[in-house]
Amino acid sequence: MKRYTLFFFRVIVGILLFSSCVDDVNKTLGTEYPENQDQEFDEEATFATIYASLGMTGHDYLGGNNGKWADENKKESNYAFFSTLFLLNEITTDEALSTWQSERYTDLMFNENMYDRTDDLSQELFKRLWYNLNLCDYYLEHAYGWSEEMEKRIAEVQFLKTLNYYYIFDLFGTAPVFEPYYWEHPLEVMERQLHDCLPRLSDPRAGEYGRVDKAAAWLLLARIYSFSRRYMSSERWDMAEYYARMVINSGYQLSPVYAHLFMADNDGSSVNQAPREIILPIRQSGATIGGWAGSTFVVATTHSADMPDWGSSVGLGAVRARAALVEKFFPFRDIPQGDTEEIIAAAGDDRALFYSKNRELYINDWTDFNQGISVTKWSNLRADGQPSSDSYYTDTDIPLMRLGEAYLILAEAVWYMRGNEEEVLSILNVLRQRANAEPFVPENLWEQGYRGMEHLIMQERARELYFEGHRRTDLNRSGYWDSWDWQHVHTFVYSHPYEMFPDLMWW
Repeated sequence: MKRYTLFFFRVIVGILLFSSCVDDVNKTLGTEYPENQDQEFDEEATFATIYASLGMTGHDYLGGNNGKWADENKKESNYAFFSTLFLLNEITTDEALSTWQSERYTDLMFNENMYDRTDDLSQELFKRLWYNLNLCDYYLEHAYGWSEEMEKRIAEVQFLKTLNYYYIFDLFGTAPVFEPYYWEHPLEVMERQLHDCLPRLSDPRAGEYGRVDKAAAWLLLARIYSFSRRYMSSERWDMAEYYARMVINSGYQLSPVYAHLFMADNDGSSVNQAPREIILPIRQSGATIGGWAGSTFVVATTHSADMPDWGSSVGLGAVRARAALVEKFFPFRDIPQGDTEEIIAAAGDDRALFYSKNRELYINDWTDFNQGISVTKWSNLRADGQPSSDSYYTDTDIPLMRLGEAYLILAEAVWYMRGNEEEVLSILNVLRQRANAEPFVPENLWEQGYRGMEHLIMQERARELYFEGHRRTDLNRSGYWDSWDWQHVHTFVYSHPYEMFPDLMWW
């Protein structure tokens, strides 16, 4: 277990010790920090803070302000990475809908895609990503490779900078192109950066759990090449296939139990083998970190008091499944009224992690949490039955990048490269076998709602990756966002569906 805990300890210590950053880091769209910025570069603390920035908001992560943001009405805890990414990539799609209302915004704006440049939610994520980019630049400007470990750390920060850059491009449709890459496409910039850092990263599964390794870079490259169909003049499915296979053959393995990927001991226990699949987690600890930036938010917002124990005392009862998501497991809309075990049995798929007692399939009143089927995918329960470290904040690590995604990219690449239906089905069936779902067989596809191989792959991506912050990206890069099928299955008719969130870079 030392491999799992040593780096995590450094992350916690680093974020607590790193009291301020240099001026360049603090010029983050609308943010101003105190003047006492003159301090020596603390490599250890800065390195840890870069990782922590994915799962925490800062030093006052439980919700305060500490005078660090220019707008005193906006708390530091609003500027979170994953919780905001989760909302923006889920409730704007056919997967999820939220009841949340606050002084800053209502989720109705995003449920029906009525947001604009003035909405706080997308602005907050943009500022977080931009801040993270600058923090990475600060490290790269000051760190130097005087040892093999330092070379590895510099490569990891290069990767994390590229990852934040990737999310800016994915969400906002644009990204800054810095010297010396002024005339290159953002995807080409990301490709170049990843190839540059790859040789110095740890081999897959050879480093400390929670740190970037080569498999993470290969998976991000596979994602980027899958974007080429939508955003570049030539498709790069050959490279998407190559890097997806690199990930699959890297030594990572699928977790034997799908649900264990989203439980409090998904960093490994005597029962939970999720770490063998999780390539890049965002580390969480209820007792040590707390806060609302990560899995605490997702667990709390998907549960309410009338649901079975989920390992935490807080349930906000806000985000639940739209009918279109449920219909991917129950195409005849015949989901029974029952708990998760009953629904899994009825669906014949271990990924159908829903709760439907006293719930309605269709949503007519977006403020009523009981309209819409509840999702039990994320919890603060441990697979080994032991208590989690905190009864309020969660221990559940966020599997930001995992092996299951590589199989889905591979299936898509094989289809667009060679159109080999049998090979595609065999790839998808690896995931279905793990989920104890009926395998896809060419002769029976029509009985399983087959409407073409593209559609089948997209449906399987939804079944595997729902509520993990992928859906808007998948619809957009695949050209389904404004398709008739996408609009038809949606609970609401959008007034003006945005493919991208409003670009804040030059506004």
